[in-house]
Amino acid sequence: MQLRTHQMFTAAAVALGFVVALAGAALAQASNPHIGVWKSNAAKSKSAPGTGATSNTTKIVAAGSGATSTVDSTYADGTVRHWTFTTNYDGKDSPITGNWA
Repeated sequence: MQLRTHQMFTAAAVALGFVVALAGAALAQASNPHIGVWKSNAAKSKSAPGTGATSNTTKIVAAGSGATSTVDSTYADGTVRHWTFTTNYDGKDSPITGNWA
């Protein structure tokens, strides 16, 4: 009987550990308001006609102590841009890769 109680206690402790770990991960992401996906609304954008993006999606995901940003844009003239960068929020420059200019 004592062995069974010990097994149940161990299983409960492991389950509690998983719950705490998952809750911690959820709170860590919730603490950074920049994490997420944003899509622009071209109809509400205030750019000169024919010069702004017809669609623009920005995705920001947690990456270590910082975040990785990926931007995909399509412009009225058919130009497509895709670029990304990872930053650590340490004040240092981060290289941008892709066709952003």
